[in-house]
Amino acid sequence: MSCIGVEGNYGKLQKLFESALPQDVNMFKEYHALIVEYGKSYCGKKRCEECILIKGHRKGTMHEQEQV
Repeated sequence: MSCIGVEGNYGKLQKLFESALPQDVNMFKEYHALIVEYGKSYCGKKRCEECILIKGHRKGTMHEQEQV
Protein backbone atom coordinates (compact mmCIF):
# COMPACT_ATOMS: atom_id res chain seq x y z
CA MET A 1 0.00 0.00 0.00
CA SER A 2 3.02 2.28 0.04
CA CYS A 3 2.30 3.20 -3.59
CA ILE A 4 -0.84 5.04 -2.37
CA GLY A 5 0.82 6.60 0.67
CA VAL A 6 -0.15 4.03 3.32
CA GLU A 7 2.94 2.61 5.01
CA GLY A 8 3.71 0.64 8.13
CA ASN A 9 3.95 -2.85 9.52
CA TYR A 10 0.93 -5.09 9.98
CA GLY A 11 0.19 -3.85 13.51
CA LYS A 12 0.38 -0.18 12.54
CA LEU A 13 -1.91 -0.67 9.54
CA GLN A 14 -4.34 -2.72 11.63
CA LYS A 15 -4.61 0.12 14.17
CA LEU A 16 -5.08 2.64 11.35
CA PHE A 17 -8.01 0.74 9.86
CA GLU A 18 -9.57 -0.15 13.21
CA SER A 19 -9.48 3.47 14.36
CA ALA A 20 -11.12 4.70 11.13
CA LEU A 21 -13.93 2.13 10.93
CA PRO A 22 -16.85 1.23 13.18
CA GLN A 23 -15.99 -1.53 15.68
CA ASP A 24 -17.38 -4.49 13.76
CA VAL A 25 -15.36 -7.72 13.74
CA ASN A 26 -17.12 -9.12 10.67
CA MET A 27 -16.43 -5.93 8.74
CA PHE A 28 -12.75 -6.03 9.79
CA LYS A 29 -12.53 -9.61 8.52
CA GLU A 30 -14.12 -8.61 5.22
CA TYR A 31 -11.76 -5.64 4.77
CA HIS A 32 -8.78 -7.88 5.54
CA ALA A 33 -9.89 -10.51 3.03
CA LEU A 34 -10.49 -7.90 0.33
CA ILE A 35 -7.10 -6.24 0.90
CA VAL A 36 -5.30 -9.61 0.78
CA GLU A 37 -7.11 -10.70 -2.38
CA TYR A 38 -6.55 -7.35 -4.11
CA GLY A 39 -2.87 -7.45 -3.18
CA LYS A 40 -2.47 -10.96 -4.58
CA SER A 41 -4.30 -10.09 -7.78
CA TYR A 42 -2.63 -6.76 -8.52
CA CYS A 43 0.40 -5.99 -6.34
CA GLY A 44 1.78 -9.51 -6.35
CA LYS A 45 1.48 -9.70 -10.12
CA LYS A 46 2.86 -6.18 -10.73
CA ARG A 47 -0.36 -5.04 -12.45
CA CYS A 48 0.11 -1.44 -11.30
CA GLU A 49 -1.23 0.03 -14.56
CA GLU A 50 -4.60 -1.62 -13.83
CA CYS A 51 -4.75 -0.63 -10.15
CA ILE A 52 -7.81 1.45 -9.30
CA LEU A 53 -6.17 2.53 -6.04
CA ILE A 54 -3.19 4.08 -7.82
CA LYS A 55 -5.43 5.83 -10.34
CA GLY A 56 -7.23 7.55 -7.47
CA HIS A 57 -4.12 8.13 -5.36
CA ARG A 58 -3.49 11.28 -3.38
CA LYS A 59 -0.81 13.84 -4.18
CA GLY A 60 2.58 13.25 -2.64
CA THR A 61 2.55 9.45 -2.68
CA MET A 62 5.49 7.35 -3.77
CA HIS A 63 3.76 6.38 -7.00
CA GLU A 64 3.23 9.98 -8.08
CA GLN A 65 6.85 10.82 -7.27
CA GLU A 66 8.02 7.97 -9.51
CA GLN A 67 5.98 9.37 -12.41
CA VAL A 68 7.56 12.85 -12.21
